[in-house]
Amino acid sequence: IQLESVLSAEALFKRLRAAQPDHFQVVLLDYHLPGANGLETLKALRDRYAPDIPVVLVTGRGGETLVLQALKLGASDYLVKHPDYLYQLPGSIENAYHHRQLLREQAALVASQAALQQSETRYRRLFQEYHLLLDAMPDCLTLHTADQRIAWANQETSRFLGISAEGVVGQSCCQLWHGRETPLAICPVAHSFQTGEAVHFTDYAAGTRRWDIRTVPIKGEKGTVERVIRVARDVTETRLLEQQVRQAQKMEAM
Repeated sequence: IQLESVLSAEALFKRLRAAQPDHFQVVLLDYHLPGANGLETLKALRDRYAPDIPVVLVTGRGGETLVLQALKLGASDYLVKHPDYLYQLPGSIENAYHHRQLLREQAALVASQAALQQSETRYRRLFQEYHLLLDAMPDCLTLHTADQRIAWANQETSRFLGISAEGVVGQSCCQLWHGRETPLAICPVAHSFQTGEAVHFTDYAAGTRRWDIRTVPIKGEKGTVERVIRVARDVTETRLLEQQVRQAQKMEAM
């Protein structure tokens, strides 16, 4: 324990004002100080100069009234001078210090929990907004695992397949889209898993439908592909209209 002494209340206040934050961990306050008694000094400490520094009040006389006043004003401990009080003093100072550290840790924990709760609230809001945005997309958007199963699907996928979004999850994408268990020879999702590259097919045939398909690999820390995002847009009507336009142009040329 390192002690720094002052001989009056004004000197104490001046020293506290000049000190860096947390320079003093405990104030050991004698009840009898020039110009003020211990309770007045304690009140000034709490109101203006050191609201959070523990104060151990020492006096030559005791009494329940004085003790209650000191505790109500925020004293951490109270010692009456008697032949053995110096043996109690170090323990009292250490208890006051550790009590302050405990209060600080509790305050930090409360602040951390509040920050965590705010972060969770923001995350839930962003998560909801993100899914609302994906569900509003007119494309079929799915997330695929390495075993060619669907981990997530948006509402357009559910609508096109005629299956609930919950029913799509866990299903084989080849079974849902092509009615087979094994991948096609040309599968954009499988290609992204194998090469780690994004794929874009502008005219992908699946039965009687034509699709514009993009895949985006999601890689882990080691660079391996862990998931693949598949974005599919039904362009069957667009391709049919393009074919009709080309046919009309040929007829006009003839």
